[in-house]
Amino acid sequence: MTQPRPHDEALRADLVAAATVRLADRGPDALSLREVSAACGTSTTAIYALFGGKVQLIDAVIDEGWERLTTALTSIDFDPHPQRRLRDLGVAYRCWSRDNRELYAAMFTRDSGTDGAPLPAVSAGIRKATVPFHQASYAAILGTELTPDSPSSIDDAEQQELICNVVTAMWVSLHGWMSFTGLRLVDPSDVSFEEFIPQLVDAAVKSGQELYNPESGQQRHPWTAADARSPYTPD
Repeated sequence: MTQPRPHDEALRADLVAAATVRLADRGPDALSLREVSAACGTSTTAIYALFGGKVQLIDAVIDEGWERLTTALTSIDFDPHPQRRLRDLGVAYRCWSRDNRELYAAMFTRDSGTDGAPLPAVSAGIRKATVPFHQASYAAILGTELTPDSPSSIDDAEQQELICNVVTAMWVSLHGWMSFTGLRLVDPSDVSFEEFIPQLVDAAVKSGQELYNPESGQQRHPWTAADARSPYTPD
């Protein structure tokens, strides 16, 4: 008789991996705990013991993805030039999401409710992963020195909103690029992306610089936002 698998870290990792594939393919509503556990040679009891239930398993998948992406972004060589730093971050984002397609798709799992709001784990992951983008954008727009300890947020609400909008523009564009390459709507080659990323960074930074008035410390034409506390706003 086959011995049941112990409820250890190895099984936990296997369950997260199995859930990742199914989340990416079918979404949270179709995620079957029986199917996930069977794929790992165990029972649903293991999922309840290791995670607590389906919701917690989904959160574990999302947390794993954002943690890995954040590590990939923060592990690249540091460049003190803000715009080069942003380009490097864009390349790292693209490489990681390309090499981890199923996990990348699962990371954006949305609430199955009627409003389709991001799950709390998704919003938390985005805020953490965008910290280096905020640091470099802040330095590029305000003309300050970029160091590994540069601030990712500032007290001035209008300036902070400006930085958040610049980061959001870049992040949405990167996510859109990866979505379009997956659909073969844009050229997925390295050469194509190497042409795209500097144009994206330069345009985003330039727009921020044009809106920021360094003499008064205010925006020339403040952007409005229905919710200034977006998922891209760092803690």
